[in-house]
Amino acid sequence: YGFANIEQKRPATTDTLFQIASVSKLVTATAIMQLQEQGHFHLDDDINQYLPFKVRNPHYPEKQITFRMLLSHTGSIGDGPAYWDSYTIGKSEDPVIPLGDFLAAYFTPDSPSYHADKNFINSEPGTRLAYSNIGFGLLGYLVERISNIPFNEYCRKEIFEPLGMLSTGWFNGKIDKQKAAMPYGYDALNKSHTAIGYYGFANYPDGLLKTS
Repeated sequence: YGFANIEQKRPATTDTLFQIASVSKLVTATAIMQLQEQGHFHLDDDINQYLPFKVRNPHYPEKQITFRMLLSHTGSIGDGPAYWDSYTIGKSEDPVIPLGDFLAAYFTPDSPSYHADKNFINSEPGTRLAYSNIGFGLLGYLVERISNIPFNEYCRKEIFEPLGMLSTGWFNGKIDKQKAAMPYGYDALNKSHTAIGYYGFANYPDGLLKTS
């Protein structure tokens, strides 16, 4: 422990960039709430007013899903197989599917990524807490749709640069790799670490941020 890269014997420092996983959701929530504060939408608006595809729980098709529900993990949206399949471990350092394309396929009934019983939970929207990574991917995409700026660029311009977070970024291709920690897996039985490599996933606003 204490190394940003074990093989290179490169120590972790206060400037080392780590992938912060779901702490990334804090930034996504900040971005969407900036736009709400500016009056671009209301928290209880139906998100379908702002999307090019329809998001409805097929078990409750008449019930709208709102920004407030996504933010509070009560939107009845589950993390189906397509979410996990989009991880690029061993394939690519960054997402290979654009966020909007991934989500459109996830919510379109005739798409291979659509699973009525796995992409949604069987509870009415707004009534049950169920942690949802896809819900935060939707919030990131809503930032894009409302601001007309790609989500990663919106965060850079409106959040990171004003805060002086000049090394922070969503994609491996946009950060200084000499400052980045290598992600590792740990084998408790053999007490050994294995480098996973840098990776991404399509629904990146839920957990792909790298920062010190």
